[in-house]
Amino acid sequence: MSFFTGKSFLLIYILFIMTVFPPIEECYAQVDRTTNIFFRYDDISGRSTTVLEQKLIDLFRRHRFSFTVGVIPFVCDRDYEDPGLQGNIALSPQKAEILRDAVKTGTLDVALHGYSHQSIRTRKEGPYTEFSGLDYKKQEMKIVKGKRLLEEIFGGKITTFIPPFNSYDLNTLQVLENHGFTVVSANRYGVAKKSSSLRYLPVTCELDEVRKAVESAGRVHDGQAVIGVMFHEFDFSDIDKQRGKISFDEFANLLDWLAARGNVRVMSIEQAVSEINDTGSRRYQDNRSYWRTFKLAPDFFVEFKKLYLSSTAAGRETTKVRAKIASLYLVTFILSIAFSFWLGNGVLRRPWHLLPTISLFMLAFLLLLARYNLTPKQLGFRGGIAMVFFLGNSIGFCRAYLTNKNRTRNTKSKTGKCPAFFFGRKQQ
Repeated sequence: MSFFTGKSFLLIYILFIMTVFPPIEECYAQVDRTTNIFFRYDDISGRSTTVLEQKLIDLFRRHRFSFTVGVIPFVCDRDYEDPGLQGNIALSPQKAEILRDAVKTGTLDVALHGYSHQSIRTRKEGPYTEFSGLDYKKQEMKIVKGKRLLEEIFGGKITTFIPPFNSYDLNTLQVLENHGFTVVSANRYGVAKKSSSLRYLPVTCELDEVRKAVESAGRVHDGQAVIGVMFHEFDFSDIDKQRGKISFDEFANLLDWLAARGNVRVMSIEQAVSEINDTGSRRYQDNRSYWRTFKLAPDFFVEFKKLYLSSTAAGRETTKVRAKIASLYLVTFILSIAFSFWLGNGVLRRPWHLLPTISLFMLAFLLLLARYNLTPKQLGFRGGIAMVFFLGNSIGFCRAYLTNKNRTRNTKSKTGKCPAFFFGRKQQ
């Protein structure tokens, strides 16, 4: 096959090896640094399970760990996801007393978790949210009213905001800055202003992912890496057998495991902000760029996806992952061209006049995939690699057609006749 020489396949092989296997020093590197981890327990309200909350407080207190609770001041009385008319339930005095005692002992700090946690739209209308899309005044009214209630209950400043459904917008950030908040804790895909006084500590994993996240943190060359763990009462199988990820006893074993590791520091969000450098908007934006590369990469390409890296480490890892992705897609592209070119000169050599039609079919598949995949929500590794594969096949079949056409022309010019199976039939 003259179209692909031995050197071409050697290059493909080298690129494949470089893509799949990390450098040797990375495979065996174990970095002796402290792993920072915070736990964020959401949805404490007048409707939540007080018994479970007391058990969690006792468990963290026994280990001398601190964690953060997201408190809903006026929770809706039915369904978070129903935007219809609902009543509100304020935090009960009994629950307020339990939380207040835990705050005094340093076991937890309190964050404002929205106003009622009621979504303003249905799933058909877009992602669930309590705030994103509302104008500034409406958001301000909700946030200020909720903040005042919690400050009256706990007798101190509430400076951390956890948006319900991890959803917010630039208006939300402006309200937070104007009313004394210093920290926003959502997920890794939110918005951030370039110049902002707010600190950002997003969650990066859930309860069933903590052990793997801690192990990966031991391999990263970053002394400021953070693991943020989000959990709710429905994450416990004791409360919700369908959605529960682990039992309470398994969670207790997890905290025992963390306590036994000398290089793990469990803290609340307020402690993390005061003890960890560089938690501003630039770090959040750098990590968001890193996290966005996950969609186009297979899982084994991204080792530190459950970590909130420093700006320097996030930039370094982004470059590495993008280089691996580019190599993988290039290898796939070249191999798909080679495969279809070989097929067009082998199995499909006799009916070679069909190759342009096959090439057009490949382009049609490519356009269909592009229409479906080239959106922020749908774009992913499987769709991306399939598009590259079909593009390569289309080019390979087109090249095979030209090769066969030239071969036929040369044969005819020498013999004055077409090949025996020209256009799929014998010549008379």
